[in-house]
Amino acid sequence: MTDAADVFAILVREHADRLLAYLRATVPASSVDDLFQETVLVAWRRLPDYDRARPFGAWLRGIARNIAMDHRS
Repeated sequence: MTDAADVFAILVREHADRLLAYLRATVPASSVDDLFQETVLVAWRRLPDYDRARPFGAWLRGIARNIAMDHRS
């Protein structure tokens, strides 16, 4: 049986390309990798808050949007 970390890793891999594309369109290229990693870390910490009835990719991009806005400040 897989645990939460395994499922989370699978979901992140499945949505990584779209998340990276979103970040590339939103922040300078030099920040993309760092903000991607920060997004994944925040998502892992907030995983208990994730509503499984909603799309995981959209949830990840929402976290990325908030991090990108903070990054611009």
